[in-house]
Amino acid sequence: MDDVPSLKENTLYKTDKGTKVIYGLLFALNLGIFIAGILLDSLMDVVMSVPIMMILLATLVYDSEFIHIPPILFTIVNAAMIISLIARALEEYHPFVDVVIYIFVGASLGAIGIIISYMSLGRMPGFAREKPLPIIIESICVGIALYVMWILGAYYITELVDSDIERMSLDVINGRMLSVIVGASLITLYFFSSNGPLRKGIEGFLGRNSKTIGIDTDEKEELLALIAEGESFDLEFKSTIRLNLKTGEKDKRMEKAVLKSLVAFLNGDGGTLLVGVADDGSILGVDVEGFDNCDKMNLHIINLISSQIGDEFLPFIRFREINFGKKESGADKLVVRFDCRPTITPAFYREGKTETFFVRSGPSSVELTGSDLIKYIDNRRKSVKRKYPVARGLSQSQNVPEDQESED
Repeated sequence: MDDVPSLKENTLYKTDKGTKVIYGLLFALNLGIFIAGILLDSLMDVVMSVPIMMILLATLVYDSEFIHIPPILFTIVNAAMIISLIARALEEYHPFVDVVIYIFVGASLGAIGIIISYMSLGRMPGFAREKPLPIIIESICVGIALYVMWILGAYYITELVDSDIERMSLDVINGRMLSVIVGASLITLYFFSSNGPLRKGIEGFLGRNSKTIGIDTDEKEELLALIAEGESFDLEFKSTIRLNLKTGEKDKRMEKAVLKSLVAFLNGDGGTLLVGVADDGSILGVDVEGFDNCDKMNLHIINLISSQIGDEFLPFIRFREINFGKKESGADKLVVRFDCRPTITPAFYREGKTETFFVRSGPSSVELTGSDLIKYIDNRRKSVKRKYPVARGLSQSQNVPEDQESED
């Protein structure tokens, strides 16, 4: 399930003990960098460590009243500073070391660029149905702008301290700028290709500080706007997970309908599946009554994805429930939202020893076999190499039969 904390009305986020320990250790580390920078006459590291220590100290002292910057960002910057100090201590400051340092710096600034990009959208990642490419470009540009501001400020501060400071040549400036661009590019690509610590840290930051930075966390409002758009290439509705509404009994075909939509999104440009919503957009609520509780339903969903699509695809499928009140039965009226990201590896729906390949065609999920399957996978791999997802939909010549349309 989603690791982003929900922010309740008028509730301030309190730092947990584990995170406080991390902030404390980072403060001690930066204090050590500050002292080492003075001893090794590394004014740049001294200048960098002071604002970091101030932010960390303010975070520890004011707790919920202060914006909590993800510790991973401090860690990336500190890694660059430590490499710089080690190289200076060994008196072996090679150009390669400079490249590594500023790749780390670029990665940190690129991560800040991602945060600023979502702040400008006013939405959490995945909620705005954003396209990765514009976010990547914006994040890199923000990272470059921050670097220029930072390096100029740091240079003039150090010049005030030491007026005889050696001015950097244009080649050095260009080389460091290129390294920053590489670092910012790598971190943004990593953010959109993994559910690792960086993504969780940024999502946690945005969720915890949503009120302060103006992020909209009203999931119901966002979801209603999404439903109003209607089913499309990257949006589909399903009424239930496993309950057949006509017979009132559990039906494996319902589970298959959900799973094959997920597979089709994985094999295409990604997309959103809403379970608990009828074809006409009315909110029915998912069949949570068929499970002991909501946690058991979530575990069942994970087991289905794991066993019939594959464990390796779990990081590409994120789901969470949005509560729309109560049903007449008294159960929560939940809509389960699945957000799928595209994968390079072809995904198949597994049923016993049979594996079936699905893709999106308009608002439906369809099966591909034989030469069509081979062509589709080959074209997809070529499109991934061009750094953009596979072209939407299928060609008109494929004539998808009616019995292959998505099940309701």
